[in-house]
Amino acid sequence: MELPRLSATHNRKRDKHAQTPTYEEDYNELEEIVKAIETESVSVDVLAEKVKRAAELIAYCQTKLSETETEVTRSSPRWTPTGTRPHKNN
Repeated sequence: MELPRLSATHNRKRDKHAQTPTYEEDYNELEEIVKAIETESVSVDVLAEKVKRAAELIAYCQTKLSETETEVTRSSPRWTPTGTRPHKNN
């Protein structure tokens, strides 16, 4: 029985000549890894590799979200992550 294969992006190496993947691409790859682990379709031999890759993707996605939040906040000072306006001291 053949195990399901993850997308081709799994083996992708990021170098300065390769196009940087989008947040959505990395998030989708992460979802594929999680689904494979949850359904136990990942062999024990590659489990550590998948967990390591998932950790890399989580770190990237968290960084990208944080950077985006900072950019949005900087562009629109009245916006906050909760959607409320900052309190002004009078």
